[in-house]
Amino acid sequence: MTMIFTFRYLANVFLIFILGMGSLSAQKAKIKTSTGTAQIRVEENRTKEEARRKVEQLAIIDAITNAFGQYVEQESNLTVQSGKSRFNIIGTTKVKGEWVETLDKTFAEDSRDEKGQYGIVKTQWITCNIKGRVKEATPKANIETFTLSYPNRASKSVIFNSGDNLFLYFKSPVNGFLSVYLDDGKNIYKLLPYHNMASMSCMKVIADKEYILFSSAKKHNYFKNNVDELELFTPMERESNTLHILFSESNYYKPGLTNAKVNEDGYVLPKSLSRKQFETWLAGNKTALDDFIDAQLNIEILQKE
Repeated sequence: MTMIFTFRYLANVFLIFILGMGSLSAQKAKIKTSTGTAQIRVEENRTKEEARRKVEQLAIIDAITNAFGQYVEQESNLTVQSGKSRFNIIGTTKVKGEWVETLDKTFAEDSRDEKGQYGIVKTQWITCNIKGRVKEATPKANIETFTLSYPNRASKSVIFNSGDNLFLYFKSPVNGFLSVYLDDGKNIYKLLPYHNMASMSCMKVIADKEYILFSSAKKHNYFKNNVDELELFTPMERESNTLHILFSESNYYKPGLTNAKVNEDGYVLPKSLSRKQFETWLAGNKTALDDFIDAQLNIEILQKE
């Protein structure tokens, strides 16, 4: 029986780590403790929570830059070779390091009077100061992944209406192991491996093969198991969730998870864990595996009018 999942919480995370990837090197990448700061204005088309997520992203970029610097286009040692690259992308910024875990962060808000088109207007600003562990960038697979509104790669989308299905495209230049989790702002849900593959931590994927996940079409049943379809719902006017696409050339163990649940509407919520537990598990993998990728994709879910 096809399972349909629904997610109803706010996540508002917009961090895209399209990280390169490579095998575990003989010399471990350097890990430093670094601090960063950033400040942004809260725009009219952005909620305060979205602004906090964005300014945190910018503070992380600042901390990584302080530790290892930014990518410079002319540097030959950062070009893509054999499907691998030695830089990370956070948002649209290329940096020479990877955020491992947050040790401390604070936010401050203030109002300012600024000159607008029709006179003086009051604006809101948010500042983020962050401290965390940063890992030096190492060569990693230049994976390709994005969300889809239909099960074909031409239907790339990050905006969905409540009730729409969600599909995911994935391709890697090297063999490896893949899992997918969803962050709803409160809990983290395991989406891949699928529900009836509970004993598996991740799925083995083949180099240069195109995968379209969460599609029940026979041609997309790559793992010869029942496929879970994802249907998105929100009771809110606008909601944001984040997909974590996790990849490594080495097999890795899943975190501890709670059992799947059926909510009051009859939808199945997948196995899950808290964000704190998930971040601790992620930090361990990023520390131990130089080829571990956490590619994060943000999606918006809109309430139907």
